[in-house]
Amino acid sequence: MAERKFDPDAVARYRDFLLYWLEDVLEAEGGPISSMRDGALKKAPAFGTTSEGKEAATAYGTSHQTVWGNLQALRQSLFGIIQALNAALEGNETSEAYNVDDFKTQYDEFASSSAGYAAGGTATTGGGDSGESGASSDDYANALG
Repeated sequence: MAERKFDPDAVARYRDFLLYWLEDVLEAEGGPISSMRDGALKKAPAFGTTSEGKEAATAYGTSHQTVWGNLQALRQSLFGIIQALNAALEGNETSEAYNVDDFKTQYDEFASSSAGYAAGGTATTGGGDSGESGASSDDYANALG
């Protein structure tokens, strides 16, 4: 069965890739957003005063508005994804610290119970039905609580 793993380095690389597209492509000088806001695409071409020219100007205005809205939606989506990836990376650091602490606690408990057996306690072998193991599910639940 395949094992699922969280790779924080891969997430950071993907976040950096999205940051590149957001800052160095979409919002950069000469990029589509600056061209539509301040550059050559800010003003509509002169279509003339004929009926075809008026229709072309209307179509251009509609297209310009649609493209501008789509660019802004893309920009917001990239920003939201970047924020979510940052939260996932921060959550991973927290959960990894918790996992390490939990593992240490379980190891310490195991080591202390093993030391009791080494000091003269008895351990049973074989199945678990003998009832002499000394540990129960309640003990495990209490150790986690």
